[in-house]
Amino acid sequence: MDRINVPCPECGTVLGVPAELAGKKVRCSSCKAVFGVPVQEGSGEVPALPAAEEEERPAGPGKRAAKSPAEPAKGPKAGGRPREDEEEEDDAGEQETAGRERGRSRGRTRKGGDGRARGKAGKSPVLLIAAGGGAVAAIIVVVALLLIGGKSGETGKGDGKTAGREEARKSTAKDKEDEKRERYERVVAEAETWEQWFRAGCLAEELKLPSEAKKHWQKALEIAKDEDAEPEKIFRKLGYEQYSLPELDPEIRDEPGLLGDLVKQSGTWLSPEELKAARAKEGPALKAARDEIEKRKSDPFYAKSVEIRKKIGTMKGFDRLLFSISERDPKYPYIVFEHIGEKGKNPYRSDEAAKLQADKMIALKAVYDFMNRTFMEPLNFSPPKETPLVVVSLEDREAFETYNKDAGMDLPPNAAAYFHIQSGFVVMNNGKGSNVFSKEEDDSTLFHEATHQILHYFSEHKSGSEALLSHWFNEGCAEYVGQIRETQNADGSYVFTPAYKMSTGRLRSFYMARFPEKFEATRALGIKKPFSLNLEQMVQCVFMWQTTALVTKKWIEAGGTDPKDMPPDRAGMAHFLIGGLIYGQAPSFFFFCYKAKPEYAPKMNEYFRKEMERKVTYRGAATFKQCFGIEDFAALEKEWLDYVDSVTTYEIKQGH
Repeated sequence: MDRINVPCPECGTVLGVPAELAGKKVRCSSCKAVFGVPVQEGSGEVPALPAAEEEERPAGPGKRAAKSPAEPAKGPKAGGRPREDEEEEDDAGEQETAGRERGRSRGRTRKGGDGRARGKAGKSPVLLIAAGGGAVAAIIVVVALLLIGGKSGETGKGDGKTAGREEARKSTAKDKEDEKRERYERVVAEAETWEQWFRAGCLAEELKLPSEAKKHWQKALEIAKDEDAEPEKIFRKLGYEQYSLPELDPEIRDEPGLLGDLVKQSGTWLSPEELKAARAKEGPALKAARDEIEKRKSDPFYAKSVEIRKKIGTMKGFDRLLFSISERDPKYPYIVFEHIGEKGKNPYRSDEAAKLQADKMIALKAVYDFMNRTFMEPLNFSPPKETPLVVVSLEDREAFETYNKDAGMDLPPNAAAYFHIQSGFVVMNNGKGSNVFSKEEDDSTLFHEATHQILHYFSEHKSGSEALLSHWFNEGCAEYVGQIRETQNADGSYVFTPAYKMSTGRLRSFYMARFPEKFEATRALGIKKPFSLNLEQMVQCVFMWQTTALVTKKWIEAGGTDPKDMPPDRAGMAHFLIGGLIYGQAPSFFFFCYKAKPEYAPKMNEYFRKEMERKVTYRGAATFKQCFGIEDFAALEKEWLDYVDSVTTYEIKQGH
């Protein structure tokens, strides 16, 4: 039977249709679409295509099984040519089978299979011949659709894997977040030190808990400040910044104290609010400082103070230091230069220095008032108006000792202050020369040295020349005023009152010189007789070296060895006893005249005037005898020593 090859217009499957069906409608064995067979005209019925003999499913791709187990497959590879009647049946069956295989192949492709047709339809000669023209295009479209379907399936699988990985990632992140929170809560529960609280703040920051982080860092800062630490990393976390002074005019830079609170804040860490407030103060503070400098230029007192400041800036030991200058009180001539830092650095001692400076000014004013009331006013001495009294106060022990050596001062190791006659300065080490000194002794040191300064200040003004005060008078008066005692009232004010007796230490040194046999220290040095000065000898001691030479001579006469010939360990005690004698003898005479025997006060005042006016005649102590109205010293000396014995304690008299 003759057949014609007809492609399905829907799916492109080529069908072998009997020629007698030309012009009739047939059904596609693959897609089941109904279409008309061209060439012949028909009645319009739609007959079913001849049923193709069902093949057994092949065992593998591209292989076709035999029709039955007993009948081997026919074809070129079987080694023979099929009969004509069998060939027609085989062609129709192969075409129908090929259509079914293409449909299965398309389905497998959509599921991600390999998409190759099973069976041997592709080898049909009829199909190969008919696969041309529009059929080829249709086949290409079908294959493209199958490929797209396969990729869509793969994409679907890919989307599923991506979703799974995303879910796993989220689960892992949640586990890590939970672990981090547990660690944070544990650190907070155990935190004690500032380091631990700082770490708690950092963990809170990682957990995006800003308010908790700030609270923990503030706690860390409180603890650190209690421990006198200021960790920069805490300040930075809290948004603090380190404040520095603006660029200053040279005159203000030399005296930063003019800027007030800004100086205290310089170099410190400030919160954003504090920093804003400090910046707002800068303009007014700089203007006030410039105005103050202009005012000083027209004030002779401050004109001299500027010269002094420049002088201090060049002195060895002081040249690397930065000082704050006290404000002027018109009633007093004092200027206190308080060490607040080093040049080129922020004034790191501002707060402490301001308090020390204020305390010194209170004490200095008290000494000045006492000296005026006791000595200057009765003598009608008016204070000079334009010459500052300078006190240089140091925290730096090295600077103190460097200046001492450069100034030619031969001071003992424990010295805390001295009056330098050449410069007119009182130089102090803030009472830190020795840890054995009490506050009372430190105060006495300041009062003592301030008295020297006031005496020379008035003497030079009164005499018109450089002061030259007798050594015994100078030290006696300074030690007498040095016994002023400071007490504080309930309202915070201070009261300074003179003591009515000498210090125990000074009394002991005088008594040891008078009765050396009672004390082990003097006996060990071979002293068998008194080496103290009598009253006439004492009032003739003009210079310190003169006093030392006279006492040393009496020391040797009493059985002692010249200290320069003694071993260092023994020479130290000898120097202490010889050099310290005048500090016991001389003030005891001031206490005698001004406290024990008030009737002698006017006589002592007259002698005081002669000293201040440089009108003392020392030969034979003539000026002293003239002022006291005596021919010799015997009676006056006995009265004086009786007073000294009356105030010397029992313990001292027993050799303690």
